[in-house]
Amino acid sequence: MTIDTANSAQMRLAPELVEVRVAGTRVREMSEALFSEKDSGQMELCVVEALTNIVKHGCTDAQGRPVVIDVNIEVADDYVRVQIDDNGPGIPAENLNATLNFDPLNLDSLPEGGMGLFVITQFVDDISYRHDGDSNILTLTKRLES
Repeated sequence: MTIDTANSAQMRLAPELVEVRVAGTRVREMSEALFSEKDSGQMELCVVEALTNIVKHGCTDAQGRPVVIDVNIEVADDYVRVQIDDNGPGIPAENLNATLNFDPLNLDSLPEGGMGLFVITQFVDDISYRHDGDSNILTLTKRLES
């Protein structure tokens, strides 16, 4: 289900990778009204990374029911904000403040996983995450550079 207006979109997604692509494309398309192609692509990458993690690591909630994912996209005069709500198990606390230790000049030293949050923090201006009842709420904001 998608509800679009000129400056916002609401999407309800099933926990499937094909849905991730649809949401990422919609974020990029809406971001292009404000950002360069590069910045729109970065916002798309952040949303795709977050949604992929939900699908891969949280397809069912604590009771074994399929996860429901809601994506809300807002485009304002100087920012794009994407809020992702889901009822999956959430981000483990140890992953929230994890740092990556690798040599960027040595590709063999790159970790095999755990880079998603790092990538997201590099491309958005504000990121917030909270667990509220049965909901996980991740909010990503990218501002127009002045």
